[in-house]
Amino acid sequence: MFFILSRLTGSAARLFVVAGVLQRFVFSHYGIPFTLSITAMVALMLVYTYRGGIKTLVWTDALQSLFLLSSVLIITIMVARELGWGLAELPQRLSESAYSKVFFWSDWKAPNFFPKEFFGG
Repeated sequence: MFFILSRLTGSAARLFVVAGVLQRFVFSHYGIPFTLSITAMVALMLVYTYRGGIKTLVWTDALQSLFLLSSVLIITIMVARELGWGLAELPQRLSESAYSKVFFWSDWKAPNFFPKEFFGG
């Protein structure tokens, strides 16, 4: 049940993000309401799935993952350029930043001391 719930939630989140981007940059320009565009997308997905079977779902997931990872890479490159950083210095700059630190081990009295956060939930 948890696997199905997690897959359903992930798929719904991806659909919502893609639909929001398409609505913002394509469908709003033509005056198409959000509910109509979502209904059309879901209907096309159902027809596509029933027509092509499970093989289409595998290819769709593979392409979706490819485009998602490509967009993360493109966004990273664009942000680095806007900051005036080269791709070679990006990992070093990020590791030096205080915002990239996740685990705090040094001061046990601090509220963000990792064992406190971990065991405190």
